[in-house]
Amino acid sequence: MLVGGNKLPAGTYRFVVIPTKGEWTVVFNSETKAWGTAYDSQYDKLRFKVKPETGPHEEWLSYSFVDLTSTSATVVLLWKIPPSYDV
Repeated sequence: MLVGGNKLPAGTYRFVVIPTKGEWTVVFNSETKAWGTAYDSQYDKLRFKVKPETGPHEEWLSYSFVDLTSTSATVVLLWKIPPSYDV
């Protein structure tokens, strides 16, 4: 499948987002047994940058799929982040 315009092989992945001011790194990482903050970039299978956009306040982390077609969708992640990472 294509994710962020990049090919991601079939598999099971950990989804990691690394926020920085103005640009976030999205990661699909093949290490799925570790939990929480035990992240090791050597298992990254795909990394790409995205530009965050300001949206409505969201107290809980949520994902939604919008702009659905028969071959694509846009994934929207909503989550309140600390002020130091504001868009």
